Amino acid sequence: MSKEMELPEMEENNKQQEASALPVQPTEASPAEVQPQEIHREDAVLVEKMSVQELISEMETIANKADVGMDFKRFNQLKEAAHHVMEEEIADKKHEFVEAGNEQEDFSYEHPEQQKFSALIQIFREKQDTFNKKQEGEQKENLEVRTQIIEKLKNLYTNTEPGTNLFKAIREIKEEWAAAG
Repeated sequence: MSKEMELPEMEENNKQQEASALPVQPTEASPAEVQPQEIHREDAVLVEKMSVQELISEMETIANKADVGMDFKRFNQLKEAAHHVMEEEIADKKHEFVEAGNEQEDFSYEHPEQQKFSALIQIFREKQDTFNKKQEGEQKENLEVRTQIIEKLKNLYTNTEPGTNLFKAIREIKEEWAAAG
């Protein structure tokens, strides 16, 4: 190996060693970075403490909104919690039924809130489907617009006439791209 080859490698190794020798200072997270995790934990604690009626009432509030797509995670969190609480209550009723000397196969019980729970889930699914179809339509429109913009850019590159201000044309295409969504 020549000395010329060794010098750049040695300098690179020295830089890496110096960088790793520097003390690492912990960075403080901004409030915006910390908030979502804290809110999520607080929501989970609140949901765990809610009764079935409260959970279903909250689900109903979300299902009655015009734009349910934004609350998808919250609705599912409430749905899972309500389902879990209802299953626990049904299991307790079943246990009481069996302890009373009855056969387990004869047990039949529907939670009083089950019909409302199922109806809310159905309403939410329908609204969520509508929201998803709307999103897909917007995405298709945006794709078509961006495809047209790409074609303009290709044509600008291949069919440029003398005297055309390329910078102005590219700036206009860039603005169209940003507006396309």
